[in-house]
Amino acid sequence: MFLLNWYRELLELKREYKQPRPCESCEVLKISVEQLRADNQRLLDRMLEKPEPEVRPATDNVTPIIPRGRQMPWRVRQQMLEENDRHQAKLMRDAPRPSPVIATPADTTTEQLEDEVLEKELNNAGQEREAQARK
Repeated sequence: MFLLNWYRELLELKREYKQPRPCESCEVLKISVEQLRADNQRLLDRMLEKPEPEVRPATDNVTPIIPRGRQMPWRVRQQMLEENDRHQAKLMRDAPRPSPVIATPADTTTEQLEDEVLEKELNNAGQEREAQARK
């Protein structure tokens, strides 16, 4: 009996060691291959599907964009703009101007008169400097 038990244990050990143990990298590769097969199968199914007809909107109500005739040449447009500018300038020239207010001697004081004379002298001096700088 002892011998039979020992022989049975020996057979179990041989069976255990004869089976190859899978390595981790092999298991990872098997999993990735299965995923790739599943992806390929989905792609193949998608390619073999019958396409559904596309729903197109009705194009009866669409009106094409039509240009409004020829465009105006630049020279004609330029002449029109220049004419418009001339007209605006004429209106500005002919517009009524406000009349200058003339101060009466009773309204002015000596200080105001002195200020006016001083301003005139300063303006004359500035004009003389400009004239000399131009020469």
